[in-house]
Amino acid sequence: MTTDRKPARQASWDVLVDAPADAVWEALTTGEGIANWFPPVASTSGEGVGSGVTFSWGEAMTWTSNVSEWEPGRHVQWMDDAAHMGPGATLVADWTIESEGGKTRVRLVQSGFGDDIAWDGFFEGTDIGWRYFLINLKRYVEDHRGRNRMMAWRRITCGIPREAAWKHLGQSLAGSAGFAAGDVVSLRVGDASVPARVEMVVPLRAMAFRIGGLANSLLFIELEGGAEFGVGIYLSVYDPAAAAQVEPAFKAQLESLSASLAGPQAAAP
Repeated sequence: MTTDRKPARQASWDVLVDAPADAVWEALTTGEGIANWFPPVASTSGEGVGSGVTFSWGEAMTWTSNVSEWEPGRHVQWMDDAAHMGPGATLVADWTIESEGGKTRVRLVQSGFGDDIAWDGFFEGTDIGWRYFLINLKRYVEDHRGRNRMMAWRRITCGIPREAAWKHLGQSLAGSAGFAAGDVVSLRVGDASVPARVEMVVPLRAMAFRIGGLANSLLFIELEGGAEFGVGIYLSVYDPAAAAQVEPAFKAQLESLSASLAGPQAAAP
């Protein structure tokens, strides 16, 4: 068992969800549940150890993890052959859930196995993603369970410095890049400005908003990569009427952001 070995690198995250454990378990172990907070498309080949979970962000980013641990209602583990990281590399995502004061604590421990593997860059790259996805998991289970997510997203190649891109995104979306987690801002989504709560800020790296003015939709923006980077923009909407209302204008907004982030005109918005 990979879990009998000592990991070369490990990181953990957790979130408290105001919902019963069975609701969280469903979100972690069914294709429909996973697709409502992690990738836009997910499927499972069954239940229990030996089954598989397929995650997809499109043809260029699709993979299948093996279920290596399974304790119904409490514990599930995904294991990946991480050969792209180096010979013998294995990546494990270990999920545990437990009741806590009438709520449910969800804990993820990610472990990289394989000596002489450059895990540091990989873990630094996935830290922000997992922090956001746990927020998305919480919001889905608490606010939108039983609904299906409609997602609009784009990855943009950025041609301006990171500091300029961060400032431009903050000013274009919220009037300023000086907000902090917990702040309420007027967020530009499509062709309207709506109230939104800042759920997460990692300066120069990522920002996330819960959009109360759009049926508690979620907007996540990440500046992905190092010296050469791109911008990922992901809007998750769970209300069909809200999705129909915002979709055309949000697509136009993505086009405008793509153009401005590609050139020097974004440096001085």
